[in-house]
Amino acid sequence: ERLDNGDDDDNSLDDIAEDDEIDTTTKPEKSGISPRGLEWMAVVAKEFNQAETAFVWPVQMPTLDISTPAPSGYAIRYFTRTGVEVDLCGHATLASASVLLNSKEKKDAKDNRITFYAKHDVLQADLLVTPTNCTNQSNTQISLSTPN
Repeated sequence: ERLDNGDDDDNSLDDIAEDDEIDTTTKPEKSGISPRGLEWMAVVAKEFNQAETAFVWPVQMPTLDISTPAPSGYAIRYFTRTGVEVDLCGHATLASASVLLNSKEKKDAKDNRITFYAKHDVLQADLLVTPTNCTNQSNTQISLSTPN
């Protein structure tokens, strides 16, 4: 279903209904593709008009060894303001890690590591907390492993 906003621009978020672009025949957590699809991500990135826009969703990666649990993490894909997908964007990954690592769910879980599964790479983001002197506050930094 398409929403008609009276504008002839087919690349507007206003033209995409909430349930548009969802492919129910594939399992996104297995394929690494967002439930909304690559076309939807490209349209959103054009609408946001930022250098790169990151799309992140939880996944559980398949494993060949049935004796160990499948690793979980987040798929991450990046699109430019022109709607072109790029392989990797460090700034967008750091921003995504900051949001996820500082979320209430992550703080409650006391888990200070996130694994991102990018198009061609696996990235680890770690929240580093160091105490500051004379105050009961802490200084937080994020360490991001990058591909060689």
